[in-house]
Amino acid sequence: EEIGNNVSNMPGNDNVEIISQYKAALPLYEKVLAQLQTVESFEPGHPVILSVRFSIAETKRCLGKFEEASAIFDDVLSQRRKLLGDNHPDTIQSMYGMGEVLRSMGKNFADNPSGSVEAKEIKKAMTSVLSGVTLMDHLK
Repeated sequence: EEIGNNVSNMPGNDNVEIISQYKAALPLYEKVLAQLQTVESFEPGHPVILSVRFSIAETKRCLGKFEEASAIFDDVLSQRRKLLGDNHPDTIQSMYGMGEVLRSMGKNFADNPSGSVEAKEIKKAMTSVLSGVTLMDHLK
């Protein structure tokens, strides 16, 4: 695995420290998710569940677990698109996360992305997040 490749540009001098923090955070996120899944009112597509799953995917991406992160990002993105639409900040955040993990894997786009996310949409989402412009502004 390529642990650490995704933290090399982060602030701070000690990537080992950053990686150890991600390693410590992952089981905590997973524990929170497991607890939330026992609550009746939190169905799998609930925004809180999706937020925790996004954090798990991002943590796995930073640890170099790209395939696992990609699968989670893909599912979260699909659910957020259905629930919130393409223009919602959480959906754009998911597109950005998916784009980052694909970039880390050396791919331009997913083989079978849910909701027909294309490389063009991911690139627009990444640009949108960085510039503060919404995806819908790009599509006009």
